[in-house]
Amino acid sequence: MVTTYDGADRIGRCLDSLATQTLPPERFEVLVVQNGPPCATPAVVREFARAHPSLQVRLVELSQGGLGHARNVGLGAARGSYVTYVDDDDWITPPFLEVLLRHAREGVVPVALVSARHDDGTAPIGDLDFDNYASRRLLPYAGRTVSSDKVVAAISFNAGKLLPTRIARSLRYDENLRSGEDFVYWLELLNRHPFRLHVVSTEEQVAYCRSLREGSLGRQSADYEFLVTQRLDCLAALERVETEDPVVARVAHLMRVGQAEWMNRYLRERPDEHHRVVLDARGRGLARVPWRSANQGLGRDLTLMCTVSGHLDTSALLPAIRLRGRAVVSDVIGNEDGEFAVLDRGSDRVAEEFVDRRRLLDAVSGADRWSSISRFAWQVEEQAAAWEKDKGAYRRVHSGPTALATHAAAALLKVRRPERLWVADLSDPGAFAVDDTPAPEDALGRELRRALHEQGVELPECGLGEFVQLVTFALADQLSFGEREGLEAMLADCRDSALADRVRLLSRVDELTSVPLVESTYDVSGSGVIDICHLEPWGSDPRLGDLMDVVRRTAPRDRRRIRVHVFTSDWDQRRLEVTRAGLGDVFAVRPLVPLTELLSLARHLDVVLLHEGGQLARMISAGQHPPQVWTMQDTDAPGFERRLRDLLDQSGARAALRS
Repeated sequence: MVTTYDGADRIGRCLDSLATQTLPPERFEVLVVQNGPPCATPAVVREFARAHPSLQVRLVELSQGGLGHARNVGLGAARGSYVTYVDDDDWITPPFLEVLLRHAREGVVPVALVSARHDDGTAPIGDLDFDNYASRRLLPYAGRTVSSDKVVAAISFNAGKLLPTRIARSLRYDENLRSGEDFVYWLELLNRHPFRLHVVSTEEQVAYCRSLREGSLGRQSADYEFLVTQRLDCLAALERVETEDPVVARVAHLMRVGQAEWMNRYLRERPDEHHRVVLDARGRGLARVPWRSANQGLGRDLTLMCTVSGHLDTSALLPAIRLRGRAVVSDVIGNEDGEFAVLDRGSDRVAEEFVDRRRLLDAVSGADRWSSISRFAWQVEEQAAAWEKDKGAYRRVHSGPTALATHAAAALLKVRRPERLWVADLSDPGAFAVDDTPAPEDALGRELRRALHEQGVELPECGLGEFVQLVTFALADQLSFGEREGLEAMLADCRDSALADRVRLLSRVDELTSVPLVESTYDVSGSGVIDICHLEPWGSDPRLGDLMDVVRRTAPRDRRRIRVHVFTSDWDQRRLEVTRAGLGDVFAVRPLVPLTELLSLARHLDVVLLHEGGQLARMISAGQHPPQVWTMQDTDAPGFERRLRDLLDQSGARAALRS
């Protein structure tokens, strides 16, 4: 099948290549689908048919334009048992049809190597060049039959393959897509009719020859419409293909990466439009954009996170939220933390729109150990220097907020290259609450002490936490706090009044940015019932017994209106305790859930009971329809009982609000 749009000046070479096929002419037909307004192409096709009477040539003329529509009509009109596509500006070598037909069998789609060149349309048909994206990926498998995910390049474009017509007709090309419809079609085809690919060997002299001319896919204008809007449309269509097959899932991922790389081509030329691309992707509700491919080479900031893989505290999620809030593409260096059983991969998605390169170190084994902090700092300095060789000096370095190691590493980078701007996030003051360890005396410690001295800051006798805090206060160019109270609390402990004045001058308070939530599959009780969530991320908390005692004393008619959801790392033990207490009808004990799922679940709860307040409490309170947040630190048994009674009295109003 040849689809053409105003192709009179280029279709001749394509048709000539069909006339020279070694497959006997009675065994195939040439179906030309002309789409769009009247043009000279039909006359060229009819003249070709008269010049080759032995060929079966048919012409279908359509007034409606669109490549997807033309292919759908052509598939409906095709008479043969197999179908292959040749674009009107391309051509095929003489043995193409015969060899592909010989290799076609059930569950196997033969595919030809691709010869692609920029030329003026006069290159000889037999002049082949396999040095191109597609063939470089096909050549290692030439002469072999392989899984489709091995040669995704072969099914990322429409041509060069032979497909049973009955299977080809089982799907339709998406006529709403202005480009990329072949990606979606072949992915759906692989999903519904799994197949492997047989790559024809070079000895068989078979090739699909692409002419890269002005206006063809490879040479479209580098504008937003083609390189971004149409790529996002294609990504949305790819996301609609649902599969459980790992091969299809891998092919889908690689196809998405291909679309993201086109977007990256645009963003490298116009990095200031990155936020526009992000908003367009969000507006489509896209969940699987390969942002690291789209962002490749764009990171001009460096962000330091001590923990990148998230768990049920804020050490990964809070830095990711801050990165998302800045909305600037950044390279990220973090620490691989394998100590926690409950990982929150949702935290990786919070900031993925703004991440370019990412490197996980294996350096920090304890937040209050200077040996780990120092090791992390030196490894960060080495990695940052290597990346800067590729892309030039970073404009800004962001540290924090949940670990001393990130601030120490950022301080080292600032000392080594003072022109870098250092932005320190101090929205988690608890990170500095390390008082027992003395200030360090190793190479890093001495270098930072010298930097303090040069800034006129005299270092008092202090612990590790205060040392890093003083370094941050003295060297950072900007300090960010989560709330005014946190700023004042840290300044109250600062013994250097001049330094405190500097901090006030350079500080700002940044609100938390909303995060994309992971919808929870956990059901809450619904209208008329008080839903309380109790979190125990680090083993059983004895204060839960107070709540159990309060519930036990509650009147039966009120007890039926209470449901306590206990998410704990000590699941078996807690379930046994609840059962023995006869409270299984009130307390539902479950394993821990990821933090992003908890934030989603919180919208449907009345109370979240935490061990302590801090950033997690603020995250929950900042959500939509936030629950009350109670902490174990300030709520005793009488307090539980009083608050629970108030909730029972107000439950009708609360239920109405949630509905």
